[in-house]
Amino acid sequence: MTLSMWGEHISGPILGLISIGFAIAFGHYANDASASTALLKYAAYLTGGVSALLIFPAQYNVWKAERDQLDKEKEKNTRPDIKGSVTYLNFEGIRTEGTDVSGSHVSTEVDFGVYLVNRNDAPTNLQKIVLKGSNLEPRIEFNEVICANTNLVFGMGQRLEHIRTMATIRGFSRAREIPPIKLDKLEAYAVDGLRKWHWISVSDLKEVKFSD
Repeated sequence: MTLSMWGEHISGPILGLISIGFAIAFGHYANDASASTALLKYAAYLTGGVSALLIFPAQYNVWKAERDQLDKEKEKNTRPDIKGSVTYLNFEGIRTEGTDVSGSHVSTEVDFGVYLVNRNDAPTNLQKIVLKGSNLEPRIEFNEVICANTNLVFGMGQRLEHIRTMATIRGFSRAREIPPIKLDKLEAYAVDGLRKWHWISVSDLKEVKFSD
């Protein structure tokens, strides 16, 4: 890496300006053999010396790049890194359906569970869980779930079950009118104490059938 950086330096503007200066000087003393010989010697000394000196800024740039990368890794490892999945999701409980000023809709209570683990040694607490159904067909609007007294420490998984929220499906006045909804495009996020959003998997969820 140092050689690569050094190559960038010696192909940069410093040696370029030196080369231009000597080219002008050689042109001026083209008919003077002794002066041209002296210029050639000076050019060799100067370009060789400058090239050797450029190894130092090249080494500094390499050290700085490696240090910046190390700092980024340290910063990343000092923040929570939450992974997990939505283990189940059921539409059940209280349900309202009908039409109002906002149009026809069906609202239903949702019961779901998650498994979460913090993979970094940076303890945090779970602020909320966000479910996004804007990519589903038909789309589902979920209320946010505010979480309390859930600490996530390094390497200790937490299984949270029977989390309750509400979901609304618009464009339907009766639940039996809603077609089966595949949940593969559902998005789920765990929000930590620093308000950073962490994506969590929904791969195990099945489709929802409201007609059942």
